[in-house]
Amino acid sequence: MNQRESPLYAWDESSTYIRRPPYWEGALAGERTMKGMRPLAVLGDNITTDHLSPSNAIQLNSAAGAYLHKMGLPEEDFNSYATHRGDHLTAQRATFANPKLFNEMCKDDNGEVKQGSLARIEPEGTESRMWEAIETYMERKQPLIIIPVLTTVKALHVIGLRKGFVWAALK
Repeated sequence: MNQRESPLYAWDESSTYIRRPPYWEGALAGERTMKGMRPLAVLGDNITTDHLSPSNAIQLNSAAGAYLHKMGLPEEDFNSYATHRGDHLTAQRATFANPKLFNEMCKDDNGEVKQGSLARIEPEGTESRMWEAIETYMERKQPLIIIPVLTTVKALHVIGLRKGFVWAALK
């Protein structure tokens, strides 16, 4: 007797490459508001899509690397962020994980913006990796916003806006 295969994908909950995301179920499916938001990052002209969702190699000292290590994956098998985009638990840790990111909320003792996947948790004022800040705010059910500070026409063009739209917006 031939058994029919299910047309539905058989999700493997232990996979670190592709996993069923919970985006439209449970608490994440609830109503969202633009009220009471707290900034997670203030990003300047240097921001690119690779800062938002990097595709470079996953390092052990990153949030995704720590997660994969905890899952028992050897560091030599971490590969790149791009190879793990099908697993939301790894991919969400890639959010703003580019080590060259400049979050203007994180400054050194001289007032210079620090480089790295960093965020400042408020109201405490403590700094952490971006993912740990996101986790903290998720536990608090704190709505977040990313604030782009684009000061030049070139910066607007770099993030993908057409010149005609940019010039129309500036008139």
